[in-house]
Amino acid sequence: MKFLIILLLLGACAPKEQTGTGPGFGGKMEVSVLVDGDKIKQIKVLNHNESAYVGGKAFALLEKRIIERQSPEVDNISGASFTSFAYKMAVAEALGKAKFGEYKITVNTKDPLQSAITNGTNIMVDVLVIGGGGAGLTAAITATENGSDVVLIEKMSLLGGNTLYATGGLNAAGTIPQKAQNIDDTPQIFYDDTMKGGQNKNDPQLVKILSEEGSNTIDWLASKGIDLSKMSILGGSSKKRAHQPEGGYAVGPYLTDGLITEANKLGIDIRTDTKAINFDIQNNQINSVVVEDKNTRYSIVAKAVVIATGGFGANLDMIVSYNPKLKGFKTSNQKGATGDIFPIANKLGIQLKDMEYIQIHPTGEATRSLLITEAVRGSGGIMVNQEGQRFINELGTRDVVSAAILAQNPAKAYLIYDEQVRNNLGAVKSYEKLGLVKSGKTIAELAKAIKADPTVLQDTITKYNESVASQTDPLGRAIFGKTLTEASYYAIAVLPVIHHTMGGIAVNTNSQVLLKNNTPIKGLYAAGEVVGGIHGANRLGGNAVADITIFGRRSGERAAKFAQEN
Repeated sequence: MKFLIILLLLGACAPKEQTGTGPGFGGKMEVSVLVDGDKIKQIKVLNHNESAYVGGKAFALLEKRIIERQSPEVDNISGASFTSFAYKMAVAEALGKAKFGEYKITVNTKDPLQSAITNGTNIMVDVLVIGGGGAGLTAAITATENGSDVVLIEKMSLLGGNTLYATGGLNAAGTIPQKAQNIDDTPQIFYDDTMKGGQNKNDPQLVKILSEEGSNTIDWLASKGIDLSKMSILGGSSKKRAHQPEGGYAVGPYLTDGLITEANKLGIDIRTDTKAINFDIQNNQINSVVVEDKNTRYSIVAKAVVIATGGFGANLDMIVSYNPKLKGFKTSNQKGATGDIFPIANKLGIQLKDMEYIQIHPTGEATRSLLITEAVRGSGGIMVNQEGQRFINELGTRDVVSAAILAQNPAKAYLIYDEQVRNNLGAVKSYEKLGLVKSGKTIAELAKAIKADPTVLQDTITKYNESVASQTDPLGRAIFGKTLTEASYYAIAVLPVIHHTMGGIAVNTNSQVLLKNNTPIKGLYAAGEVVGGIHGANRLGGNAVADITIFGRRSGERAAKFAQEN
C-alpha cells in the first residue's frame, strides 16, 4: 500500500521565507524556502544530522532540481535516498506554509528503504561497507561504479584508518610506470618474492591475484587522478615495483585523499562514528548488520556486506594473546586498529587464519613509534648500529631486519642518508619538522650528533660507497641507490615496532568470507588487513597498499554483482 502526504494549497503569495521539517535518518531535518511571487528562489538547510559527505552533495543537487522544476516532486539523489526524501518532505512543508502550489510526496510503506525513514529504525541498501580505510573506500567506490546503492560506516571520526599511516608504496608488476623506466618485472617475479617473503605460508591463489591484478589497479587509480608513477624498491622485493606519488611523499595520505575525493564525487553515503556490533546471518546468507553511532542503535539491511575493518595492531592485549613474545612492544598502528570484528567472527563460526603471524616493522621512530618509510633505504639509505657499523642487508625482509636490530646493543639503529636522498624523498622533510632528524655537514659531524665513533662511521660509509660502485655487498644487498657522498648527512634513530597483523578472516578467491568448514557465507565479503592468508608469516613492504586496493576492488565488484542478482 502507499501512504500519500498531500499538501493542498491556496496559491502563490507575496515574497516570503518559510521553514519546514522532514524525518532525516539521523533526526529531524529543517530547511527554509524563499518564495518570491510565483517562483521558488532559494532553499537552505538549517539543521540536519545526515552524513556530511552525502549532505554536501545531495543538498546542492536537490536544490538545483527543485528550483529547475519549481516543485519538490523530483527524483532522489542516487546513493542518498533517505537524505533526499527528508529534504523533499521539508521543502514541501515549507511551501505549504507559503501557500505555494500542490504537491504529493509518496512513501511506499512496503519498501523497507522508505518505511525505515518513517519509523526511524532500520534502513536498507544494496551494499554495506564496514570500515573507511583504503580497502573500504576502494570497495565502496567500486560497488557504486557497478550500480549499487552503498552505505559505508567507519567507527572513527575520520576516514583513512591505517592507510593514513602507510609510507612506502603500492607494489605492482608489469605496469606502465615500470615499462617507462625500463624496469623488467613480471607478475611471476612478484609472486615468487611474495611467497618467499611470507615463508611460503601464504595462500598461493590469493597471492596469484595480488601479483596479477596490480597493473590494472595502478591504471584504475590513475583514472581517478591518483598518480603513483615514481618507482622505488622496498624490503624483500627483487625489483623496483613500489609505486609512489611524485616527490616520494608518503603514499597513504595521498591515496586516502584521492579515494575520499572520488567517494564524494559519487555521493556515497558515508557515516563516521558508526560501529558494527553484530551480524544477522540467516540460512548461510547475510541479512543485516546492527550498528551503533553516538546516539542510536539500528540495523542496516543489506543484500551484500564488505568487511574492511583492518587488523588488530593497536590492541596490545590481543597481540600478546596470539604472540606472548611481543609483550611490551610499541605499535605504529592508529588507535582504531583494535580487531573488534574478530570476537564477533568467532561467535558466528567464521574461520580465522594465521592470527599468530604479527609483523614487526624495523624502522619505527625510536621515541614516538612513528613509522619511518622503507623508501629511505630503498632510495639509498643505510642502517648502522650505535657504533656506526652496518650489520644487515637493509633491503631484507622486515622480520629479518627487525631481528637484526634487536640483536644489537643497544637494540636500536640509525638510518643514514645524504642530501640527494633527502632531495628525492619528500617524506623525510616531514620527519625534520617533527625534530626526528640529526644532521651534519660532514660525516664526522653526523657521528658526533648520534654519539657514534666518527672513524667507524666514516669507514662504514666509505665501504658502502665502494659496494655501490662494484654492485657487490658483503651483507648481500643487491640493489643500491647512488653513493652517499653529497653533503649534508642525516640520521634517524629507529627501532622495531608492531606494524601489521597478517592473520584474519579466511576468504576465497572471490573475497567471500568462509565459515570454519570452508563454506562461503552468501553476500558476505572481506578485504584488507582484516583478511588472513595473503601475506603468510611476513608481509613485504608495499604489499599492504596493493592488498587493500586490489582486494578492495575485487570485493566491491563481487558484492555489487551479488546485490544485483538477489
